[in-house]
Amino acid sequence: MHTRASEEGGWILVTAISLMAVMLVVALASMSIVDTQQTRTREQRERESSLNLAEGALYAQGFQLAGSWPSTAATAVAQDCSSTVPAATCPTAAQVQTNADNVDTRAATTWTTIIRDNGGDLATEYQPTFVNAAQSGTNAAGAAYTCPAPCRWDANGDLGLWVQSSAVVRGRTRTVVATLRLERIAESTPRAAVTAGGINTVNNGSQVKIYAVGSNVVVRCDPSSSQCVNDQGGIQPAAVQGNPGNLMTPSQIERFKVTARARGTYYDGCANLPKLGGDLNLAGQVVFIDCPGRTTAKLAMSPCTEPLPPIPAGGGNGLSAPCINSQASPGLVIWRCGSLELSGNGNGTFLGIMYFANSSDSPTSGACAGSTPIGGSPPACGGNNNSPEHAFVSSGGFGVYGALAIDGNACLYAGSNGMQVQFDANAFNALSSFGTVGLVQDTWRELSPN
Repeated sequence: MHTRASEEGGWILVTAISLMAVMLVVALASMSIVDTQQTRTREQRERESSLNLAEGALYAQGFQLAGSWPSTAATAVAQDCSSTVPAATCPTAAQVQTNADNVDTRAATTWTTIIRDNGGDLATEYQPTFVNAAQSGTNAAGAAYTCPAPCRWDANGDLGLWVQSSAVVRGRTRTVVATLRLERIAESTPRAAVTAGGINTVNNGSQVKIYAVGSNVVVRCDPSSSQCVNDQGGIQPAAVQGNPGNLMTPSQIERFKVTARARGTYYDGCANLPKLGGDLNLAGQVVFIDCPGRTTAKLAMSPCTEPLPPIPAGGGNGLSAPCINSQASPGLVIWRCGSLELSGNGNGTFLGIMYFANSSDSPTSGACAGSTPIGGSPPACGGNNNSPEHAFVSSGGFGVYGALAIDGNACLYAGSNGMQVQFDANAFNALSSFGTVGLVQDTWRELSPN
């Protein structure tokens, strides 16, 4: 027993060493697997971060389009966008980062966006091969069009554009594309036939100049004063005093401005007023004009497409042809600054709403310096057609079938023998603007990075 215990032979040491070797191999293998999994997890995270950044750039580009939709060749997006070259029509790096902020996107990252019309070879499917090709076809209005390459504006007029966005995060590239479209918003406004600071009907012969049956006429002064309403006999039913708010909020005015830009009917500055045959052209679903001061003009007219309403009792000559717009598609004119005087126009009818905002969306900004003064309280509406208190002056046989609104204390001057304003609720039913830009369902997809 003593001899066997003192012997140095046996397998304990060999066994222990073998077990330790096996354990070491297993440990190293486990560490390798964990390391590989961590690498794959990091790569997947970076790929997801790249996708998030690409989507963030796409939506940021949509936000830019909502504020300035490229509806004409003159307003086309000037260039493709990138994170390294700032441009007016492109999202900023800060905007894109806000949409996809994490530890990976804060590292060395880049992104690009491109905008193309969804016409021509891109009409039914986004094909990278044709991204920089010219486009042609028939637009939403039924007219033939051609857009030189690359087509960076809404040439087909369907209010939709392809936006491709690509991002690179830590060397991982993801590219997505989708159709973005201007979304329509139904707008609600007060439904009065006329709202104004005061009204001067120059009512020779006591003819009805404003026929508001089915609605009302509201002035912001005491209608018993001749400086507020010079003759109630020209208004049916009689004007009442109130303190109505503006026809539209600043947000609504801005949305309609965006809408007019998208339709190519926004006119900035008096030198850029729309003309047709030398006459002022106010036809269209939304016409938005920024023109301070007094504009004196004759309006461009077209044949009426529907019969005008019958002449109400005492309505003089009533509303008469020719027309601007139609009852099926009434229009909206927003004259943001200044005033309009119609002279030598003869007969004619505007179908829709004429709105003189009188700078009500930014009364202290000074942006409309030189526009018609809003006047005191009460306004002095008893003057002649040259009075600066008048935001709208009609001294010919021009009429409005719909509604007319003037914000603030400025006045309406209605000085002809014909009907000047006749209420039509349908003009309000058609009010809608473009608000946000939304992604068209089923158009989003990821492109191969190659």
